[in-house]
Amino acid sequence: MGVWLGRLGGARFVLDLEADGHEAAWTAGPRPMAIDLPVRLRGVEDNGCLAFFEKRLDHFVFVPAVEGRALFQVAIDEGVDVWCGNVFVSDRPELRLALVGADEKHPRLEVHNPTDEPLSAHLGSPPHTPRFGGWSAQVDVPAGSSITVRLPRSGA
Repeated sequence: MGVWLGRLGGARFVLDLEADGHEAAWTAGPRPMAIDLPVRLRGVEDNGCLAFFEKRLDHFVFVPAVEGRALFQVAIDEGVDVWCGNVFVSDRPELRLALVGADEKHPRLEVHNPTDEPLSAHLGSPPHTPRFGGWSAQVDVPAGSSITVRLPRSGA
């Protein structure tokens, strides 16, 4: 197994990773296993845009966060290359994010502000994120409202 972004925390029963800048990437297998490999990733935000991207699948799989850690499983029987982390992040943690239509011609990011105050925020995608890495924008989101931001279609 080779981790090329982030740090390996252990791999006895669960592959335990720590994100570097909201993302990690790794390769495992091929190795036959009775179950898919459980993965726990620390250093990410539960902001609505937490996912992994397996190159063979060629799409994002959104995953849950439990106590600040992403939890998911991947099959490594045939070998796997995985990126995992926050597809998008905001400098305002109050905002909730939703990636819509990542595989479509016109993907978009929905930005939800559940607070009672308007918020200005810087949004960005970590540099190694498949399809969106390095993208950033400044947005203003009215109180208790949502906006939609069109995203560039790249790297598909």
